[in-house]
Amino acid sequence: MKLQRGDIFTIHSESLLDKLIDWVQAMWAKDKKSTESHCGIIISEDGETFESKFRISRGHIAEYTMNPKKRVRIYRHAEMSEDKFIRGWDFVKIHEGQIYPIHRWPLFILGLAEEFKILPKPVCSELVKKFLYGCDLSRTFWGTDVDELSDEVNSGLPWEVIL
Repeated sequence: MKLQRGDIFTIHSESLLDKLIDWVQAMWAKDKKSTESHCGIIISEDGETFESKFRISRGHIAEYTMNPKKRVRIYRHAEMSEDKFIRGWDFVKIHEGQIYPIHRWPLFILGLAEEFKILPKPVCSELVKKFLYGCDLSRTFWGTDVDELSDEVNSGLPWEVIL
């Protein structure tokens, strides 16, 4: 598997927190299902990631691929290019080091995250969608949850499943 800058990933896990996230996402999902609870951006060919966890920070995809309790999916947009990656990266790198916006979870639970951008720090799915927005590959980002992102990238073209 050859990673490229601009690939994105989603994670399925069976932890209690992940199950809770899936349950909340399923409440608002069109298909009433949710299986992915985390996502991020691949920012280097060697697997360095940028994601919103406890802080918005860099990590490595091996943290997930080497963990048998986590299922990783990696996707590539057909129109992703180095130029688009740089534009998207410039759009999200300003968030590096910010604390995870746990204060926004009640808005997701109530289905109001898109309408109320209180202290607009992105959760993981909004970070990925904001990156894609900066790449001119998405029209929105606030209020997007991981299930919505997963449904989008699993819908086929222009997305390709890499792993």
